Amino acid sequence: MSKVEADGQHGPKEVTYFLTRILFLRSLSLVYFVAFLVAYDQNEGLLGDDGLLPANVFFERLKGAVGSNATKFEAFAKFPTLLWFLDNDGSHVLYYLQEFVNKARHPL
Repeated sequence: MSKVEADGQHGPKEVTYFLTRILFLRSLSLVYFVAFLVAYDQNEGLLGDDGLLPANVFFERLKGAVGSNATKFEAFAKFPTLLWFLDNDGSHVLYYLQEFVNKARHPL
C-alpha cells in the first residue's frame, strides 16, 4: 500500500520508501556482520573440547534431564535439537561437530 502526494506542477505522484528500505536493510546487515565477528572471536573459548562447556558433556546432561524412558520426539519437544534423531548416543556426531568447529577456528 502506497501513499499518493499531490505535486503542484505534475499532479499526484506515488510515494515510495526506497531509500528508507535500503538504509534499514544495510544497517541491519551491518549489525549482523558485527555480531558474527564478535561470535567468531568468542567461540574459541566457548566451543570445542577445551571450551567452556563441551558439546558431549552438554548433550549428556540433556539426556539425563529428559530421562531414559523418553522417546526421541519427547526429548525433542523438551529440548529441540536435531541431534536427538541422528543416532542412539550422538557421540560420533558431536565428535565430528566439535572437530569441525576446531578446524574452522584453526584451519592450519
